[in-house]
Amino acid sequence: EALEGDLGRRCRGRQGEKILAGLTARLSAGGAGSAPIHISVLASDQTNALTAPGGYIVVFKGLIEAAESPEELAGVIAHELAHAALRHPEEALVRHAGLGLLMASLAQSGGLSALPVNLGARLMITAYSRDDEWAADDLALRLLRRAGISSDGFAGFFARLEARQGAAENAFEYLSTHPPSGQ
Repeated sequence: EALEGDLGRRCRGRQGEKILAGLTARLSAGGAGSAPIHISVLASDQTNALTAPGGYIVVFKGLIEAAESPEELAGVIAHELAHAALRHPEEALVRHAGLGLLMASLAQSGGLSALPVNLGARLMITAYSRDDEWAADDLALRLLRRAGISSDGFAGFFARLEARQGAAENAFEYLSTHPPSGQ
């Protein structure tokens, strides 16, 4: 609900919600943790999805439209379920809050200028985030396998994203929170 105003309205089609909930339940049955999952779609053209603390997964309409098969969408949802099961959003909140306080304290003490502090904080956060992404991909593949869903769609989706993004993404690999799509 908090994201709804900034990123688009929530899609409330009964049939779509039922299909999405069924797919999520099927993937969760493969060992994605016991916490309840709340999944919704926002009417945004972004080709993205995210997991928020408390088991909230948001899929953007643009991602659903970009998926060329149910297996592609299942792969992305499995990835987001893995973030929730591994409690990455909660860990990120703690990490960002603690690091933010440390960097703000150092900057205010006059010992560091704001630019290096911000860049240093970003690089430290990014290093952890990449590890989280690899772990989420690994668990997502296991969830797909346990649910009897081919991982080819997951791989194909990212191959297509890489082709679309090309070298621009690879140039910023070390400043990105995700590994390049091809990896």
